Amino acid sequence: MIDGLLRSKLLVTNKGNMLMGRKQAVPKILIVNPVECTGCGACEMAYSMRNVGEFDPSRARIQIISLNPDFFRLPVVCLQCYKPPCAEICPTEAITRDEATGIVRVSKEKRNGCRMCEEAYPFLHLQIGADSSRPFHF
Repeated sequence: MIDGLLRSKLLVTNKGNMLMGRKQAVPKILIVNPVECTGCGACEMAYSMRNVGEFDPSRARIQIISLNPDFFRLPVVCLQCYKPPCAEICPTEAITRDEATGIVRVSKEKRNGCRMCEEAYPFLHLQIGADSSRPFHF
């Protein structure tokens, strides 16, 4: 049931890499169709269960933001930027691109909690979960 729901609303692909200016392919990126999103949060629940083994939307790596809860909800994910501004500003180099996979990751060991990465993100807002090794945006 959950996988069927996710497949109808989300697309996991590697075809977007060249469009994002990547020289090295990232194995998969998540593309969300905002037209199909109802803001129900099922994707947050399913992805948190899949990635961390429990239903915890704050750890889902996809977030539904509510700019106006009565009118507009938007699913957002880490964009895996070619030159991530969050990584460039990080004073401890906790945010890096994995050379083998091309995926942007966050080192829990190197994080110092300064949250400068959140201020550097130019599109919406970046948040790094307290125990997360992957960034997400909301």
